[in-house]
Amino acid sequence: MPNASNTILVTGFSYYRRYVYNVSGQVAEDLDGASIGGFRVVGLVLPVSLRRALPMLRGALEEYRPVVAVSTGLHPGANAVLLELAAANTAYFSTSDVDGYRAKLDPLEPGGPPVVSTGLPVKMVVEECAERRGLRLKPSVSIGTYLCNAAGYTVMSYAARAGVPGGFLHLPPSTDIAMKLGLRNMLPYSEILEAVRCVAEVAVEALLRSSE
Repeated sequence: MPNASNTILVTGFSYYRRYVYNVSGQVAEDLDGASIGGFRVVGLVLPVSLRRALPMLRGALEEYRPVVAVSTGLHPGANAVLLELAAANTAYFSTSDVDGYRAKLDPLEPGGPPVVSTGLPVKMVVEECAERRGLRLKPSVSIGTYLCNAAGYTVMSYAARAGVPGGFLHLPPSTDIAMKLGLRNMLPYSEILEAVRCVAEVAVEALLRSSE
């Protein structure tokens, strides 16, 4: 098990509704065990379940105390990787999660701030990943109030308390699943994976700069 002070945590989600293949879970699995900027990646796949995912995520944050935390989730309507700028302390589900639970304005962290901002270095990420490397990535405020927001809020809150980079990325469907489901928006999986890796690399760079 990697040293807690030498860890990057990357999370994704498992299946939900008709998305039996969730690109965010695949990214977490593929980056698990990788080395980015000299730090070891721990990849964690969360269920699309409010009552199970948040304890898993909080437990991983407490166990590993990652120096960078990047949570990801699928955005079926996206055509680029979206770096979400903020998350709200509220779960409100228009449809039930995989356990049949439907949140109705549930607080994610009782007593916590209503909104938290990303701890990822947005300007550095856009300049390096989008402008320099040409990856399809952009800032966004479309995190919603479903499980992606719950994970984003948890990671952003951790990042704020720990003083480390952390935030949430919405990922578009990969080409293979988009074609199977008849979706028009998609990105090759290789580009999605590269974008998540790039964000983690830039976050590490920002971390090291801040410690100089």
